[in-house]
Amino acid sequence: MSQKNIENKAKDLLVPIIEKEGYEVVEIKYSTKGKLKYLEVFIYKKEGISLNDCVFVNDLLDPILEENDITNGASYILNISSPGLDRPIITNDDFRRNVDKEIEILLKPQKKKKLKYVGFLKSYNDVEIKIESDEKEIIIKKDDVLSVKPYVNMNKLK
Repeated sequence: MSQKNIENKAKDLLVPIIEKEGYEVVEIKYSTKGKLKYLEVFIYKKEGISLNDCVFVNDLLDPILEENDITNGASYILNISSPGLDRPIITNDDFRRNVDKEIEILLKPQKKKKLKYVGFLKSYNDVEIKIESDEKEIIIKKDDVLSVKPYVNMNKLK
């Protein structure tokens, strides 16, 4: 069975169960690292994800996955995690989760143009991203964007 088929089976089976508990599924990945296989489930909630949340969801999903055997007998390690601080913002759901949060936008190289912006995400659509930086509104075309991710100010973490 292909990686994509296993991921799709996992999504169909697990997303309703996880959402019923008040979490949002950001991504489900089935991958191989060395000789081991992993089923990784990335969850989100507005208040943040704690270790207890990960343990709770793991304990919730483990018997369901065992019963449904989505890998046709292949063994794997189940990992439950938050998306992480520096996970790229790609999908509309990613953008929605980051409205009013500080983000970093890297632009594709262009002549005489700033390549990096940091500001608070105010809105987005399929064409542009609107941020507020230094009390100024900046509109950036998505076609010009190389990457977007949450901005982590290391000075605030100290």
